[in-house]
Amino acid sequence: MISRLQNMRIKTKLLLLCCIMLVGFIVFGLISVQVVAEIEVNGPLYDRIVQDQNLIADILPPPAYILESFLTLLQLQDEADPVKRELLIEKIRKLRKAYYAKSEFWRNTLHDKPMRDIISKKSYDPAVAFYKKFENELLPAVFANDKNKVNSVTKELDKLYQVHRSAIDELVGLARKSASADEKLAASIIRKREILLYVIAFMMMAAIAASLLGIRQILTNNVLKLISVAERFSGGDLTARTDLRGKDEFSEVGRAFDQMARKIERDSIALRENEEKLKRINKQLREEINERKQAEDERKKLIAQLKDAILKIKTLTGLLPICAACKKIRNDKGAWEQIETYIRDHSEANFSHSICPDCAKKLYPDFDLKL
Repeated sequence: MISRLQNMRIKTKLLLLCCIMLVGFIVFGLISVQVVAEIEVNGPLYDRIVQDQNLIADILPPPAYILESFLTLLQLQDEADPVKRELLIEKIRKLRKAYYAKSEFWRNTLHDKPMRDIISKKSYDPAVAFYKKFENELLPAVFANDKNKVNSVTKELDKLYQVHRSAIDELVGLARKSASADEKLAASIIRKREILLYVIAFMMMAAIAASLLGIRQILTNNVLKLISVAERFSGGDLTARTDLRGKDEFSEVGRAFDQMARKIERDSIALRENEEKLKRINKQLREEINERKQAEDERKKLIAQLKDAILKIKTLTGLLPICAACKKIRNDKGAWEQIETYIRDHSEANFSHSICPDCAKKLYPDFDLKL
């Protein structure tokens, strides 16, 4: 897989990246829509939550409603067992404590003023009067077994309960209207947000696609320009330059290439100049070599001529040991030779014997020799 990605061209890689991102956004959008549809108001999860709350409200007695206290009071009215009576009284007191706590909670929590007024006054005042009359009037009558008083107080408590119940019914109506309005508002907001999400997702995908296509085009153009300049440069055009001036990596590569190309061009010019200089020096050297060769040939020719002359001419040099009396010469071996023999052996000269006039007179005085 990695090798296949490495062999892909840049535009193919960018196109693949664009497709992956688009698919990812689509999957993300579908999952988001599914989740929103599942948990939105009036959705399946919301309906189950409301159903569970309604079931609990139908089963459990509401602490902010004195219904259970009133029903327990009716039980207490007919209960003769002192132990059970004490248990019923204790239960009513616990219900009263829970009612006061819950009323305080809703007074501090509710934001709707009409409902807050009902829970804090309209339904609260008769409930407070109900519990006071229970403590101050009903319980003494119960303990005194005064049936008439118990019945009379019970009727008054029933009136207070009816007033309280009327306020509670009004509060329930307002709460249902508020809940219905809130549900409609929430559903409207969710629909608007869904449409906004769709628009934003579409715009983001379009922007990403446009950005990637633009980036791919820029990168492709830069790569093609680098390839073209490199081919021209390798073909011998040392003036080829990318002239990329951006701040991205391709521009940095282009500037590095241009710097290298300028250096190579300067070095090439210097090499050509040095080559021309070397050619001139080589030409001068060849001329000097030819002149020296000619002089050498002339010298060799002269030496040959001298050798020929030396071969033809032998000269005697130096001091020759010669006998002062007989004129013999001592050779290199120490033997004494006739002067004629020594000169003949050490030169090219030969002797022809004759007699000079002085010797002729001396040797042959009786002859008149004319030489």
